[in-house]
Parts: sequence; C-alpha cells; structure tokens
Amino acid sequence: EEVNDVVTVEEVSVELTIEQLYEKAFNAEKEYNYQEALTLYTQLLDKTNDKLFIYPKLTDIYAKLGNNKFALHYADYLVSYYKNNNESKNRFIFALKQAQIYYQTYKITQAIDILNGIVTSSQDVSILIDAYTHLANIYIGLSDRFKAKENYTKAIQLIQDCECGDFTELYFKYAIILDQDEEREEAFKYYQKCTESGKYVSSAFSNMGDYLLDIDKYNEAIE
Repeated sequence: EEVNDVVTVEEVSVELTIEQLYEKAFNAEKEYNYQEALTLYTQLLDKTNDKLFIYPKLTDIYAKLGNNKFALHYADYLVSYYKNNNESKNRFIFALKQAQIYYQTYKITQAIDILNGIVTSSQDVSILIDAYTHLANIYIGLSDRFKAKENYTKAIQLIQDCECGDFTELYFKYAIILDQDEEREEAFKYYQKCTESGKYVSSAFSNMGDYLLDIDKYNEAIE
C-alpha cells in the first residue's frame, strides 16, 4: 500500500504550537513569502482571535499582494477600534494606511480627505510628518507644486521636534521643488542632507555640482 508523504504548509502548521505558528508566520513574512504568511496568520486568527496583532499583519500583507479591498477591510476595523477606545496614535497610524491604500487604488479624494483629517486632529509629530509628506507626494502627482511645497514645508518644520526616522527622501523632494522655484541656495542645503547615505546620494551630489558651476565655483563643483 502506497503512502503519500507529501505534506502541505497547512498540514504541517496544524501540528505546530501557537508559538511555533507565530514564529513561522513571522519568518515567512520576513522572507517575502507573503502567501504562506497569509495562510499562517489566518490560522493564528482562527486559533487565537488576536485581532490587534494579526489584523495589522493582514492589512500589510494583503496590500503587498495587491488585494487592496481586503487590506482596506482590516485597516478600517483597526481605525474604528482605536477611535472607539480613544487611542489616537494607533488610530492615526492605521488611518495613514487607509490613505495609502486609497491612493494606490486611485481614490485620490478619499486619500486627501483622510490625510487632512489626520493633520487637523493628531498631535503626534511623527504622524503629522508622515501625513504632510503623503499629502505633498499626492499633490506632486497631481502637478500641484504649490500645495506640494506647502505640505513639504510643514513636514520639514516639524522635523526639528522629532528624532523619529530617516527623512532623506523628504529632503530631496523638497530640494527639487526649491530648485524649480529658483531658491537654489536653500535647495543646496537640503541636497547636502541627502549626501550621507541612501538612494539619493548621487542625484544630490549631481544637483549640488550643477548649482556650484552656475555660481562659478568650479573647483568646489569638481570636488
């Protein structure tokens, strides 16, 4: 009699403890195996009903898999839950995710409305920086440089009160707008902030060199 020894992910995971399931799901997600991670987190949800840990995972994974409808479902739940429990920081964290999902599905008005709601209600500096930056990026896509600059400026002004992340991309995009508006000396300062690390290093040095050449500082441009 033949024995089928082919065991699927689902069959193996049934035999695992809850702790092992969490570890396996986390590792699958870390290794970008999102479909396996989705299966494992769904099993964990059935076994533990740990919504506040698993729903954020499902929000992110569904978004990465391109299933924005499901991603938005879980983000909506989390926003409502934290709003009803007066946990404003978590509420706005997932509101930012809502806005990003709406933006990715070309529902620009909804994304802008959510982000405007965040900047008028949140008092958390890191969340406000993210919201203003998202708004600016949206307005760049809409070719509204005035509103983009306005929101980048608001984000930049808040950074001095926040030691909460890498702002290289924000600095670079802000510098580009300043450059386009002929505020080149100010733009140069923000290009300089992008030269230590990250994907904008070469572009920042290139734009700085162009500026130095234009003001006849040839030797500095070469350096």
